[in-house]
Amino acid sequence: HGDGVGHRRHRSDHQRLNKPETRPIEDDDRWIAGMCRVSLRKWRSLRSGLLDKEKFNIEDGMIRHKRCEFELEKAAKRARKHAENGAKGGEATAKRRAELRVVSNLEAARATARLQCVYCRAGILFGSEAVRPGG
Repeated sequence: HGDGVGHRRHRSDHQRLNKPETRPIEDDDRWIAGMCRVSLRKWRSLRSGLLDKEKFNIEDGMIRHKRCEFELEKAAKRARKHAENGAKGGEATAKRRAELRVVSNLEAARATARLQCVYCRAGILFGSEAVRPGG
């Protein structure tokens, strides 16, 4: 897979700009022309055509793309939901562990019962009567 650049090299100039990774990109003609591997003159021609077709818009010195912003917001919502579900899973795990501690108390009760049997076999008095082996 590499760095993910190789499979994008076949894209046309405007396709490279329609995929900002995490945020709007700065409206810097030289940088964008370099990213698209076109001359500054060619980029300015492409830019005006793309703006005319409303493929993107420029606000506050940043190039914005509605679809990209929509997808980024959708991904952020999905990440928040995954985090919430992960927290719920952690709460459920903590609850199960607490229940296991109660079950561990059951193990302690069983151990006490086994110990009582040992005492019974030895003829030690439990309650109001003595229990002796064999009788």
